[in-house]
Amino acid sequence: MKIRVLYLIIPMIFVLSISFAENKITVEDIFGTWINSDYNEKYGRAKEIHHPDGTSEWYSKETDTEHGYTLKYTITDIWYNEEGNLWIKSTFFTIEDSSTGYIIFKFSDSGKVRESVWSEAKYPDEMSPIGGNYAIHYRHEELYGTWINPDYGGEWAVQKIIIDPDGTEKRFHSRHDLATGWTCPITLIDKWTDSEGNIWYRMFWTLGNEEWKMYEIIRISNSGKTLEYVFSEIDFPKGISADHPDYRIYYRQE
Repeated sequence: MKIRVLYLIIPMIFVLSISFAENKITVEDIFGTWINSDYNEKYGRAKEIHHPDGTSEWYSKETDTEHGYTLKYTITDIWYNEEGNLWIKSTFFTIEDSSTGYIIFKFSDSGKVRESVWSEAKYPDEMSPIGGNYAIHYRHEELYGTWINPDYGGEWAVQKIIIDPDGTEKRFHSRHDLATGWTCPITLIDKWTDSEGNIWYRMFWTLGNEEWKMYEIIRISNSGKTLEYVFSEIDFPKGISADHPDYRIYYRQE
């Protein structure tokens, strides 16, 4: 059986000691979940989960809990270019039917974007979006998705927020609106998990050619269904309190 979905997991030995410029590639830059909602159903690879044991699974939809194929990889080369992008060559085979092939991966210097191209016969000559064997995926974050609070209403307390893997945040005054109030790029600075399993982020977003910057500290509940944040125009807030005048709370739209 010939498949159209390829995946890569990089053994720890290859990534722990790699560094370039002012960035350092770590295991966390490679392993985890990668998504592209544009591939739901269409390509059968909307979600890919990579494991440190050298295997990965692919899923037709982001919401699927049962995967299609499991793939195993063998790294043959790894390097970085002057822009700080990590490149990897690997052979692969599928656990289910032992199909084989060659694949090249390119990870952005931020570790948040992954491109790939593959061939059954040999390593591809270039990373080109032209052709059916190319794909692009974005690192999944619990932050991504649609968040709503119908009790809000106003410029600074909108009813709906959509945070996309492409690094943009869209705000809608009403949860029923189709047109955005505004769209802005976001930058994730830090992420950690507390003892209760809640996920925290520090991020900022900008408007007007980066002339105006807003700092946020965000907490996502351990259920993944509630998002709280506090914002400031000066610096990252020290914590989250419902009593803070710039506190907001939203609920994930399923």
